[in-house]
This record gives sequence, C-alpha cells and structure tokens, in this order.
Amino acid sequence: MDYEQYNALPTLEQANEAFTPQDRDRILPKLTQLFNTPAYRDTYAFGLVHRHFELKSGEQMVTTNLVTSPEILNPQDPTVVPDRWTADGVAFEYTRLNPGATATPVPSAELLKAFRAIVGPELGRYVGIFTNPKLGPGRTLMDGTENAEKRQQSLRIVDILSRAGCSCGPGGGCECGACPDPKACEHWITAAWFAYQGEDSNMAVAMECVKCNIRCP
Repeated sequence: MDYEQYNALPTLEQANEAFTPQDRDRILPKLTQLFNTPAYRDTYAFGLVHRHFELKSGEQMVTTNLVTSPEILNPQDPTVVPDRWTADGVAFEYTRLNPGATATPVPSAELLKAFRAIVGPELGRYVGIFTNPKLGPGRTLMDGTENAEKRQQSLRIVDILSRAGCSCGPGGGCECGACPDPKACEHWITAAWFAYQGEDSNMAVAMECVKCNIRCP
C-alpha cells in the first residue's frame, strides 16, 4: 500500500463507528470461530483497519520495540515485515522483527476468502487481519500517541483487570479534558481481538487505542 492509499484509510474513530455494536454481535462470534481453528489461532488476530498519522511519499508505518512511526523502508532489509492486512490481503502496516523472531505468514487466499465471506464487502473496508500479539487471556496492548510532532505511537502490554479506567495523568486520572469522570475515562477504543482456547471464553481483546492527545504512562 502506498502512502496515498494509507492516508485514505479511515481514522480510528471512523472505523470504530462503522463497525457497529450490531455488526459486532453478528460477526465477532463467526470471526472467533474462524480464527480459533488450529491453522490460525496462534498466528492471526482481527481488528479495525485505520491509519495512525499521515504518511509522506515513500513512507510506511513501522513498529519497532513497541514504538510505531513512519519510515522509508529498505527493500533489502528482511527484518521489516508486514503485520496488518486489509480484507483484500493488502499490507498496510509493518513491524521490525527482534533477533530470532520469524515473520507472520501472509494470510492465505483461503483465509482471506473465508474472512471476506464473514465481514462482507461493506465492512471489509474497516476490518482486517493482524498479527496475533500472543499476549494470552487477561492481557492487552494499549496503543496511544507518544509524540504527535514526530508521528510516534507507543504500545504497552498491560493486564486488562488493572485498567478499570484511563490512567492518563500522573495522579491516575484522565487529563484529556473531555471526560466527565476522570477516573472512568471512556476514550479507549477496542481495536483488535484474538481467539484462544479457554474454559469460559474463546475471544479476548488484543489491543485498545486511546483517543486522548497525550501519552498514558
């Protein structure tokens, strides 16, 4: 995907609004069943297709050590690999592999066909396939703006139960200025899910994205 196509992707808010609660009730169980098959369970997740920052010509969005920012890729560098794909199988974000890590296989034609059959053509613009972060039940990735001027996003791995509300400020309360109750900030959007085998559930949140304009510590 070139930079103009990336810049035309929906924002997080647009993708979240398009993927309605009714859509989720209808689609998430089917996607969970698909991604909970042995061939896909520990490899892929699914989530909202959205852009982070606008790219310039030649740039791609790359995550390195939990920090996501634009860079111009070296086509000879085997350590930078795709980790998010649209429903049509087009890579739109990348990750830099740590030593010893292996790349997530590009989603097969079979998986893409099954995925599109579930989400349909309309929602296919807003829901795509991600690399499974392999966090395990009870943990999630929190994704927020690190430095807007440098176009940097940062990721944190946290226990879901420890995040009863937003903890943007140093005192533990949200400081984005838009929350009626700073201790219960609702400026987090669930952006991705992964399937797993468990006694009471087989789907967990893979990533939550913050809408606050500051980095949550």
